[in-house]
Amino acid sequence: DIFGETPDNELTISPRWMVLEPTGNYANPIRCVMTIENVDEYPVAFCVRTKERHMPRFNFGYGILKEKETISIDVIIPPACDWIKSEEDVIAKHHKIVFENLRLPSDTPIPKDVAEKANMGRQIFRTTQNYCPFIRLYTKTHLILLP
Repeated sequence: DIFGETPDNELTISPRWMVLEPTGNYANPIRCVMTIENVDEYPVAFCVRTKERHMPRFNFGYGILKEKETISIDVIIPPACDWIKSEEDVIAKHHKIVFENLRLPSDTPIPKDVAEKANMGRQIFRTTQNYCPFIRLYTKTHLILLP
């Protein structure tokens, strides 16, 4: 098992704030893109978390970033008919997105396949959480859906 350690730096996330306008009163999904950058000189595992499991969604929630690597992640706002909460509880509210990261040993073999990276990241977070739950760094971003 691979255990993560506390990284030196937070991930660099862009944009930090997303304010989205509806298309057709949120009848259709909205897709936008965020970038995640590892500014450290070693690989990191990352995880994306939100308070609401359904809002927003991402094309992947875990992964591995090599040293100085930048990737893009899709942020998907599902159509309003798929929302678990009422529109009043979603629209014009502040939704927080948290990116967590853990330092990996420099000699960690990193898979090339995105799905394998996601599985490896998930396993590292689960293993590390059981033994060292307070060592990850958090980067907060924000999302607001306009009425």
